[in-house]
Amino acid sequence: MAQAYLASPKSADEPPLQLKSYQKVALDPGESAIVTFRLASNELAYFDESLNQPVVADGRYKLFVGSSSRDLHDHVSFELG
Repeated sequence: MAQAYLASPKSADEPPLQLKSYQKVALDPGESAIVTFRLASNELAYFDESLNQPVVADGRYKLFVGSSSRDLHDHVSFELG
């Protein structure tokens, strides 16, 4: 199974890693595959209680990919704001 975890900027005050997507992938030993994950902008949002609405925080996000939260192999990062 391939899983994608998001690490939000500290200003979002979210858990360190959040599972955002996963795909079952059947591979034989030594085989590889390309897996594509798509995240909508609302999947970056957190609920701001003071504003009473979802908010996307400015800052650096990291998207980690691996077979589980304990086995993350690679990541990409991007910045908003």
